Amino acid sequence: MSKPGAVPPAGIWFPLIVFALSLTLFLCVRGYARIGSPITKPLLWDGAWYQQIVEQGYFTDGNLYESHNVVYAPLYPILCAGVKRLFSTPTFYAMLIVSAGCALGAMMALYRLLTRMTSQSAAMWSLLFLAFGPFSVFLYSGYSEPLFLFLAVLFFYALIDERWMTAGLIAGIASASRPYGPIMALTLAFAATRSYFLANGWKLNLSSRQLQGAAIGLPLCFTGTAAFSLYLYHRFGDPLLFVHNGISWTDTGSPSPFLDGLAFAYIPRGIMENFLYFGPFSPSLLGLLLFALGPVLIVWLWRELPPLVIFFMLASFLFLHFTLLERDVEIVNLGRHFTLLPFYPLLLAFAVDPKRMGRLKFVPAALLLLSFVALNIAYTIMYFHKRFVS
Repeated sequence: MSKPGAVPPAGIWFPLIVFALSLTLFLCVRGYARIGSPITKPLLWDGAWYQQIVEQGYFTDGNLYESHNVVYAPLYPILCAGVKRLFSTPTFYAMLIVSAGCALGAMMALYRLLTRMTSQSAAMWSLLFLAFGPFSVFLYSGYSEPLFLFLAVLFFYALIDERWMTAGLIAGIASASRPYGPIMALTLAFAATRSYFLANGWKLNLSSRQLQGAAIGLPLCFTGTAAFSLYLYHRFGDPLLFVHNGISWTDTGSPSPFLDGLAFAYIPRGIMENFLYFGPFSPSLLGLLLFALGPVLIVWLWRELPPLVIFFMLASFLFLHFTLLERDVEIVNLGRHFTLLPFYPLLLAFAVDPKRMGRLKFVPAALLLLSFVALNIAYTIMYFHKRFVS
């Protein structure tokens, strides 16, 4: 791998080309999947919910046991509505423009961020695994994942530059796209504490920029969620409606979720059930396997990974784990939730690092990438045939 922190000569062109190929593959496979498909709607599942928000706004009839669009964060549909009005374009194209624009920004920023934190080789392979991964269909299908990914990369840029208040502000904006404010607040606190300790040791220095910046930045991490709560209170009289209406999306399969959670029981149970009922290549099975693989890779590679990467990925793993204890229905979404975070592709890139492979060199990385491309195509077809859960 090249020297960490070096500015890559292809800092613009490589991510731009990868993005263009990724988007082209998605559009081609989507077009093929829709030929002869009984599904005529251009947007499905969460994409359809976001489309409803863009076109009709938030709505609920007060029945918490019926699914309503109030569970979805507002930033992504706000941006889509703005593009729709600005260009007088149909909702589907507005959502595609926003998603693709965020994906492009995320890939370009992530490539430069990983080059600074690790090496150009790791950054290149990470970008390829992200852009052509099994769940990259969600980067272009009307989901909020690319928006959060873009904001998360900017958040880490601010962290490594020790701009604590800027990082908190970006995290607050990101919390209006996905409910990951707690993860980002913990990560900011970890980065500021680590920086403070390296600069001051155990000596208390209340005037340090780390403590002062974190004191302001940490509350900012929740401003997006707080703003959404204020809107829900003003509109519907319930500031936590997005949480309360989540009851209708819950499908608990465990009589003892706390004990099952301590044992991570849903992982082997989900792997076995998905293998038996849906086969070895189902999206939910692969998502569970990749989710379970995350901490294994972190433990294996902990000497090589930046501390910020280790902390964020472990915090994200535990956050997603605990939010699943009462929501077995979310198991199918684990793949996109975890593998589309900024640093998961980096774990894979380090695992198949050509320098680690000896004589095999690029063979494992190339085989993993080809496998991902094949699964990407298969899952995109399944998604647009509404067979993604199986």
